Amino acid sequence: MTSFVIIFSMFLAAFIFIMFKNEILNWVRNRNANRGVSNSRSERYSWIFSKKLLVLIPVFILLAIGLSSYYVVSPGYKAVVFRMGKVINTTEQGLHFKIPFIDEVDKVMTEKIQRYEFGYRTIDSGPPAKYQVVGVEELMITADGKIVEIDWVLQFQISDPVNFILMLPKKDEMQEKAIRDIAEASFRQIIANSTLDDVLTTGKEKIQTESRELIQKRLNLLNSGVRIVVVQLQDVAPPEIVKKAFNDVNSARAEKERKILEAQKYYNERGAAANGEAQKIINDAEAYKARRVSVVEGEYNRIMELVPAYQKDPKLLKTTLFIDAAEEFWPKAKIIMVEGGNTMQFLPLDKLMPKTIEY
Repeated sequence: MTSFVIIFSMFLAAFIFIMFKNEILNWVRNRNANRGVSNSRSERYSWIFSKKLLVLIPVFILLAIGLSSYYVVSPGYKAVVFRMGKVINTTEQGLHFKIPFIDEVDKVMTEKIQRYEFGYRTIDSGPPAKYQVVGVEELMITADGKIVEIDWVLQFQISDPVNFILMLPKKDEMQEKAIRDIAEASFRQIIANSTLDDVLTTGKEKIQTESRELIQKRLNLLNSGVRIVVVQLQDVAPPEIVKKAFNDVNSARAEKERKILEAQKYYNERGAAANGEAQKIINDAEAYKARRVSVVEGEYNRIMELVPAYQKDPKLLKTTLFIDAAEEFWPKAKIIMVEGGNTMQFLPLDKLMPKTIEY
């Protein structure tokens, strides 16, 4: 485009010279007459110069057409080609051809994620970084009527270059203003529906998500061709005039949370010990119960097995059981000899009786 402007300017200058050649020559003659110089030489040079210009005009025209018949799309950009005001094509990076003076090309940066800052502006990325506060952007009102200062960032990408060009203003500053206005209005609406506690503490993630969704929804209604990547809170704080009181409240809240955690820790430790002791008692009782049930079931099954034999011959069964018991008992029996006479005898019961009974 720049080359075309230069060539067109040269062509226009040559055209003006030819159209006003007589006036220019008269001016030269008068100037030479006043200076006492012969006009024949100047007229000869003027004629030769005008002849050369007539030859160069077609060259200028061809050169202008050649330079206007192609365009280059840089990496990270896409180009939208308009012909007589109508979109005919979208091209990627590289060299492309177009109809001179008829096709118009608008290039849009589509791959790079762009960033708008709200509440502040980065003056120098540093290090150290320098920022400028934009107070009118960072002051907001929450749902509970509190004032809060919020610095935040909007990151977005142009996903549809055609809609971006057609639906948003042509000038870059107007495009930025349109996106900023929609984003700021949406973000303020989300903050107005959130409490100060949510904004300053636990609700930040929710605010970022809801803001991104609302901004995207409104941009989609315009078919803007803009995709919101992220909304990120940078710095959130109460105004300086109430900051001390707010810090005191936060300190009190932190102390309260600390004491609650300590109490829960103590309860968990004591509770764990008590639960362990109780579980041990329960386990012992369950084991004792299982042993007793096993013994009883064994005795029951043994007796039930003897029922048919008892019904058939009770006397024989009793004799058999007595003999079996005697065979088991006599080898373990302790025999004590007692002398005759009137002397009182004492049996060592502590040695004869078992101390414990195991089941």
